[in-house]
Amino acid sequence: MTPVGREPGQPGAQAGSTAGYPPQHDDQPASSAGSNKQWLRLTVALGLLAIAAFFITAFRLPPHLILDTGGGTEAAGPVTATKMLIQPLDPDGRSRVTAIEVLLATWGKATNSTHDRLTVYDDTGATVATRALPPGSVADNAYRRVALEPGVDLGTDARLYVALSSDDGSKEHSITAWSTERQAQSPYYVLSRTSATRGSPVAELARARPRAGTLCVRMYGLGPHALAAERALAVVGFVICLVAAAVLAFYSSLAGSSSVGRRIARLGRRVSAHGGLLDRLSVQNVYLVVALVWGLTMVFLVPPFQVPDEPAHYYRAWSVAELQLFAHTGQTVTLPENVASLPERLGSAVMDWGTNHYSSRNARALVWEPLSPRLKEQGTSAGSYGPIGYAPQAAGIEIARFLGHSPLLGLYFARALNLAASVLIMFFAIRLLPFGKPLMALVGLLPMTVAQMASVSPDGITLSGALLVTAVVLNLAQRHTISSQNMIWLGVAATLLLNTKPGYALMALLVLAFVPGQIGGMRRWIVSECAVLAAVFSVAAIMLAMAPRVSSATLARLGVWEVDQAAQLSLVMHNPLIFLQVLSATLDANGLWLAQMTYGILGWLTVGLPMAGMVVAALALILLLGCDEPITTSPWQRCVMAGTAAVLAGAISLALYMGWSTVGATVISGLQGRYFIPVVMLGLLSIYGIRLTRQRTLAAMLLVVAIVFMATTIRALMKFYY
Repeated sequence: MTPVGREPGQPGAQAGSTAGYPPQHDDQPASSAGSNKQWLRLTVALGLLAIAAFFITAFRLPPHLILDTGGGTEAAGPVTATKMLIQPLDPDGRSRVTAIEVLLATWGKATNSTHDRLTVYDDTGATVATRALPPGSVADNAYRRVALEPGVDLGTDARLYVALSSDDGSKEHSITAWSTERQAQSPYYVLSRTSATRGSPVAELARARPRAGTLCVRMYGLGPHALAAERALAVVGFVICLVAAAVLAFYSSLAGSSSVGRRIARLGRRVSAHGGLLDRLSVQNVYLVVALVWGLTMVFLVPPFQVPDEPAHYYRAWSVAELQLFAHTGQTVTLPENVASLPERLGSAVMDWGTNHYSSRNARALVWEPLSPRLKEQGTSAGSYGPIGYAPQAAGIEIARFLGHSPLLGLYFARALNLAASVLIMFFAIRLLPFGKPLMALVGLLPMTVAQMASVSPDGITLSGALLVTAVVLNLAQRHTISSQNMIWLGVAATLLLNTKPGYALMALLVLAFVPGQIGGMRRWIVSECAVLAAVFSVAAIMLAMAPRVSSATLARLGVWEVDQAAQLSLVMHNPLIFLQVLSATLDANGLWLAQMTYGILGWLTVGLPMAGMVVAALALILLLGCDEPITTSPWQRCVMAGTAAVLAGAISLALYMGWSTVGATVISGLQGRYFIPVVMLGLLSIYGIRLTRQRTLAAMLLVVAIVFMATTIRALMKFYY
């Protein structure tokens, strides 16, 4: 058995030790002082991760003056109960506005004697901010400020409008503003309060006549260059904290390794001497290169929104990028107007490709479309999903937002970063898996797996994350001793990666593969196991509680009718055997279809792949299961893997029976093969490496297979003819 953490052929690899476990590799500290240092480093690393999260989400540069229309040359007004002043403001390029100041006058009085108001509107006419100016609050010839907290982000074509109005002003007792002849902005307007109150003051500008001059206004915030610097500093701070946290967390491993320079030099000598690069090829490295090349091809080859539910996932990912961590009531999110309309404008978000009006020429014309400043409430069937599974996609969309355009670029950036994150997670899963590496690489290269990784769907992160948790558990299960630090990192990884999509938290049951002797006794085993399970299931419960409820009306809009989750659950609870019968009927009716979908049916499940590929995959699977690889997996660990696979498959099927099937349906609606890829992987690993060497064992297995053949054949014939 190759020790965990070492590749075959590396120095130091040796046979396992007591009870079939490989020798311990620095899993336990040498002394209590060393243990204290490890805990201190871990605590500081977690603190650095928190700081990194702050940098990427909340880092802000201080605002400064970004627009000054100039000093006053004449008074504009007066502002009375029937007349108001309004000034359009158009900053240069993308900006974030945090405050606006207007130069006001009181017609020679020390302060104002009327009830006045400064109001800021956006392009839609909605009120962004307002400030009341009661009597005595405005000094003559002084700027008064309206704060826009936490700030208003404006696109390249977006405007703000600042208005000065009065509740009881008159010609004798009024307030006014100063204007300048310098035409730094659009001219100001005088509007009738009566017409403005009937609708939006912004809408009334189209019918109003502009006045000569511009109101004296100062705008504070961040201009396009400062915004770019802010984003760059946030990313730099995030990376620095992340690297520092990684160095502290893995200090022991790094301290014993050679320098990067010596490694590179050694690799160069091997390549030049005897082709050492080819000698060092490994399964995970081959997977990384092939998956990235193939995945990038899929990112651009598959038309936009031609992945199941990709429009819904696109809306949800964009809302996460806007820090809307959970959808609103009714499964809606707030998006820029042209983001919400992109699937319809492209014409590619259709199930039947024969009805599309997609054009690559039109798509290229939308690549540099600026983001709309107008917002819209958009429904999405992915509203019940939490934010974790959309983190890479949201990062890609954030790049598009940083550039200022476009909704379509946001889609492709989201696909690319989702691919990169999913493939890297799979790379580490294959690397950490103590046996069966080619088997996991094969599952990671299935057309369906790569297609999901190269889309906006969270299924790519869900599948790769589930397989990484599987690999980490099996890696630790092969060790003689599992440290507290190992359990903490396992808990963190499982909590994040198993909660990218509802239901997969059940894979945390894999921790039952550990035995008390590995963790330090029964008491520590119970505490560690319960801590990991509690962390995973608590986050899953929070995600479920925070997600908006899916009503029957919402499902009806999605084309799913006559669904009553409470009634369906009651039926299953009172008649459990009915669900088993439904599951059996579903497998009989759709088993081959589910197997094909697991391998790959692309598009909106409309692009069937040649059966030759599926046959090759099956042959490769048979050959890989027969690999001569020594492993020490115990019968208990095999049972845990098989049991977890069965529980997960049952939970997925039950969830779809409740949420997508009519009450009392004879088959389960909505099942798709990709949901069961982690189940398939667990099932394969549970039987991997079993050697049938005894003649009586082979005879017994042959008898069982023959009984299954006969029973299923007789059942089918009886059902059809009699």
